[in-house]
Amino acid sequence: MQEERKKILELLEAGKINAEEAARLLDAIGDTGAPAQTPGKLRYVIIHVEDPDEEKEINIKLPAGLLRAASRFIPSDARATINGMDLNLEELLSAIDEESEGEILRVEGDEGERVVIRVERGG
Repeated sequence: MQEERKKILELLEAGKINAEEAARLLDAIGDTGAPAQTPGKLRYVIIHVEDPDEEKEINIKLPAGLLRAASRFIPSDARATINGMDLNLEELLSAIDEESEGEILRVEGDEGERVVIRVERGG
């Protein structure tokens, strides 16, 4: 199964498939431990970042099944930085893996910066 997962991620990186197709393939090989889902019922992770000082707002939408697989490629020093910010990456990924939906993390800075991570179902 490791070789299949690697091949799917290589296809995604090469642009031969998109993120949604990669998520479906990873689900089909059992990468997330959940059965493959029907179209329109995929779970997505939405990451919303606001920085009022920079007048920037960023929204990222990723298939939940792809997030766990992609997290395996986070370098150990970056993983340590994330965990050092009072965020436990494994706990966050576990919360995303669960079937729960809605907001799972909200971080607000002293100067109005905000990061919100939520899980929703959609197509």
